[in-house]
Formats: sequence, C-alpha cells, structure tokens
Amino acid sequence: MKVNRNVFFVAIILLATISGFFVGQFLFAPESTHPQVKIRAIVPESPRKLAIPALQSDSGSLDMAALEGKWNLVFFGFMNCPDVCPATLNTVAQAKKQFEQAGSEFPQVVFISIDPYRDNVKDLGEYVRYFDEAFIGATGEEKLLTAITVQTDSTFMTLPSENPQEYQVGHSANLILINPAVELVAVLAAPHTVESVIDALNHFQL
Repeated sequence: MKVNRNVFFVAIILLATISGFFVGQFLFAPESTHPQVKIRAIVPESPRKLAIPALQSDSGSLDMAALEGKWNLVFFGFMNCPDVCPATLNTVAQAKKQFEQAGSEFPQVVFISIDPYRDNVKDLGEYVRYFDEAFIGATGEEKLLTAITVQTDSTFMTLPSENPQEYQVGHSANLILINPAVELVAVLAAPHTVESVIDALNHFQL
C-alpha cells in the first residue's frame, strides 16, 4: 500500500510538471525583440494584482512592502529537495550574474519554502545565500503558502509518512515574475536555463 501511494504521489507531481511545461509551451510562446528567440510562459491578459500575506525570513517579515518598488522572481521549493530546487536556484544565480554583468538590474529573488515544518528561517536564509548573497528565503504557515501558490498558478502537496520527518513534498517548478506593483506578470515554465531566464526578462524589458 505504501509503495502504491508513493507511486501515485510521484505520478501526480510528474503530471503537474509535464502539464505546466506543455501549457507554457503551447499557450504562450511570444516572440521577443529578437525574432528567433521564444520564451515559455503563461501570461495573464493584464498584470494580476496579488495579495501576498506576510511570511518570515531570517531578516524579518516578507510582505507586500518588501516586494513593492522592485521586480521580483519567486520560486517555490524546500531545502530537502534533491535536484529541482538546487538546480533552479543555481540557474537563476548564473542568470543573475550574466544579467548584471551586462549592466542590467536583476529582479529580487525570493525562494519560498513550502515545507515550513522542516525549514526554519535561519537555515533557509543560509541555504539560499549559498547560491547568491542577495537571495531571500522565506516561509510561513501552510494556509499562507496555499494562499500565495493559488494566486500564482503554482501547486504543492505533501505525502504523510509513518516517520513525521520523512514525508515527501511535491511542487511545481515555475518561476513567478512579479512587477514593482506586486502584480503577476508571467509564470515562467520549467525547464529553466540561464538563457531562458535572461530571454524572459529581456522580453518583459527589465
């Protein structure tokens, strides 16, 4: 029974990831200022105002005020994630380095842990700063995380285990682009590369 539940759980996550990829691939593949470059993203007809509840980081509260006045790139994950999370954070860090070397200002990067029971804010801050000193790590109660993911077309779920510390966590791998008015501008679909992140930012003229 436990094996069957795990298989079902993995299947659901894979389906969500693959669905997100193909939705991004086929619903929105606009041409950028360079005709040969296309991006994979889901974009609302007009920027969607977000109501972000206050989360906690190791430097204090992360709320609407912390997001206003600057572009933000948000990613949902968790510290025990074995591959997708560190790979994505590393990709974003490399994209940030290249973007800034070209003289452009990269968005504020916020990594939101959807595993608040294991990821405390102190460890979370150290974790994200391993990839880039400017990255912010935040988390909060599950109901607050759900409120944010619902607004940003993202998902996460947990599979309980007999050992409370060994449950599994699944999540979508989108990058969420939010403008200085705290409005959803685009949901960038995985898989992410340094080039795809930079192309997306250039497309939105950051």
